[in-house]
Amino acid sequence: MRAALLALLLLALQLASALRRPVRMAARPVSVQQVRALDDDITSAFVQGFWGEGLTEGQLKQLNRDVLSDLTNRYVSRDGDDGRSTLLMLRKGGQPVAFAGVEVVPSLRQYLGLSRYEYDEIVGGLLGEAPGTLFTDPPREAAVLSNLVVLPTQRRRGHANHLMRCAEQVVRKWGKEDVYLSVDAANDKALKLYGSRGYKEICGRMGNALKATDTTVITSKVSELCLRKTLSPVAALAEAPPSLLYNLRNLV
Repeated sequence: MRAALLALLLLALQLASALRRPVRMAARPVSVQQVRALDDDITSAFVQGFWGEGLTEGQLKQLNRDVLSDLTNRYVSRDGDDGRSTLLMLRKGGQPVAFAGVEVVPSLRQYLGLSRYEYDEIVGGLLGEAPGTLFTDPPREAAVLSNLVVLPTQRRRGHANHLMRCAEQVVRKWGKEDVYLSVDAANDKALKLYGSRGYKEICGRMGNALKATDTTVITSKVSELCLRKTLSPVAALAEAPPSLLYNLRNLV
C-alpha cells in the first residue's frame, strides 16, 4: 500500500514538473528574398512596421500610397539594373515581417548633405586623402542601406541583424567596399544596433520624415546621423553561414 502511494506521489510530481515547463512551438521558417513586385500585404506590413497601430483610415490610405510610390521608384522599378538597388524582405511563416532597402546613390556628397568644403574635410579625412583632393572630385557613388523596418510584434528576435547581414552581402556582390546609412539621432535602439555591426558616425544632417499627426500625415525635418561601415570580406565569410551564402548567390 505504501509503495503504491509513493508511486502515485512520484507520478504527480512528474506531472506537475511537466506542466511548469514552457511548451516549445515549432519555429516557423524564415526566408529572405528580393521584392519583385509590391502588393497590399507588403505595403501594409511596411507601414505597420514604421508607424505601428492606431492610424486612421485616411492616414493608412495616404501612407500606403506614399510608401507604394517611394518603394517602387527607389527599388522595384530599378531592381536588376546592374546592381543599383534592391528591396529585401524577410518572411516568417510565409508572412512579410521585416524589410531593408539597398541602393547605389550617384553622389555621396549630396547624400550626406555636405558642402564641398565639408565633404573634402570629412570624407577626405576618412579616405586618407590630402586636403583639397575631393573638392573638385567628380561625384562619388555610394551604397546606401535604408528603410530597415521590423513589425512591432517581431522585434528583438534578430530579424534586423539578419537582414543587415544580407544587405551587406548584396553590397559586396556589387563590388562596393563601404556602406552608408542615416538614422534619427534620437533613435537610441537603432544606433546601438548599427554600432554593434561596426557602423561609425561620420557627420550629421537634416532629413525628411513622414510623421502621423492626430488626423493626417505630414513631412517634417528630422536631425539625423550618417554612419559608415567598411566591409571586410574575411568578416563576411566568418559571420555568414553556408546557407546564407547559398541564398545570396541565388538572390542577386
